[in-house]
Amino acid sequence: CCPPASSGNAPLLPHFPDAKPLLTLTAVRYAALPAGTRTFRDYPWSPRWPPSEMAARITAFLIAEAPSLAEQRAATPPIVAT
Repeated sequence: CCPPASSGNAPLLPHFPDAKPLLTLTAVRYAALPAGTRTFRDYPWSPRWPPSEMAARITAFLIAEAPSLAEQRAATPPIVAT
């Protein structure tokens, strides 16, 4: 639906914040591999929260998920240019 974020900017849909967006994290070194991208659909969300609370809860969720993403990446060898 939306182009990937670049330079730290994330595209937002016109119906944000009523519709919950997908969160996609991509490890640049592993982007071409299945383990290089992970999309989250199930994370804390309420359109009634103020933006600061949305940001705080999503940040806390991503911090809690980061170790499992790192473990998944560690199990996959990086792409080596030949």
